[in-house]
Amino acid sequence: MNKGFSLVELILIIVILGILAISAIPTFTAVSDEAIIAAMEATIGNINDGLALYRANDMVNNGGDGLYPLKLDNVLANAPCSPASPCFVNVLHEGITDPRWKKKTETLYDFELPSGNILNITYSSLTGKFIKAP
Repeated sequence: MNKGFSLVELILIIVILGILAISAIPTFTAVSDEAIIAAMEATIGNINDGLALYRANDMVNNGGDGLYPLKLDNVLANAPCSPASPCFVNVLHEGITDPRWKKKTETLYDFELPSGNILNITYSSLTGKFIKAP
């Protein structure tokens, strides 16, 4: 009596496992994309919190209603955020070094999604809001 699997049975098992693995790949990719988007939204929330603290400090130091910063950082236009040039240093303690963030103008930033799409995020120094464009 032979014990074990025949070559045909092994090939059939490998084919079935391959089909199952291929069907699971889109699920893992979607989870990764969702995590990156969640990280981007968390950064926006942190920046908005930093803006509120900036204004509160201005109210304490200068009185009145408090002002928001005119700009969020000192990075040049069309520059990605990097360890050498972090973004948002005027409202976040150490800034952001994620290269998916790119400063376009003093009030406009881009965030590149894994799909290659670009989200535009704007800042208004009048309202102190840093939000995704609709």
